Amino acid sequence: MSNSVTIRVPARLHLGFLDLNGDAGRRFGSVGLPLSEPET
Repeated sequence: MSNSVTIRVPARLHLGFLDLNGDAGRRFGSVGLPLSEPET
């Protein structure tokens, strides 16, 4: 019986956006995009 667990998930690319005027009610927002490769 093995005592290990392998988890394979896609990598993510995070993009950050600044709202310098504050019109959206916050100064910073971000978006994360999954990538099919490489797996981490």
